[in-house]
Amino acid sequence: MSEEGAGGARLSVAVDTPQHAGLGGVLDYRGAEPVPAGTLVRVPLGARTVTGIVWDTAAPGPPGPPQQEIALKPLAQVFAALAPLTPPWRRLVDFAAAYYQRGVGELALSCLPPELRKLDEVQ
Repeated sequence: MSEEGAGGARLSVAVDTPQHAGLGGVLDYRGAEPVPAGTLVRVPLGARTVTGIVWDTAAPGPPGPPQQEIALKPLAQVFAALAPLTPPWRRLVDFAAAYYQRGVGELALSCLPPELRKLDEVQ
């Protein structure tokens, strides 16, 4: 879900990434504060801003060598007025993405109504 880091909370976000990019998992972003898993957000991805879903992070594996801290891009927008998507729904999407060998973001966002994928601040 989130992990505190320098400058805010580290959030895992599922976004619909191009198949050829090889980014089938979640991407990390920085939030000003922790955001519950299942919350719809807008995040920068390359030259555009796309809709994503704050996702649960995997359980940490065994400790390895320390990794260098990287600068994360901040969330562009959080749709806090919408109820977060439920844990059973996210588990179903995780299962289906693994079963069909698709990216989590690709599958999760394709399941949402088109109106939710195109939200902006005014809406």
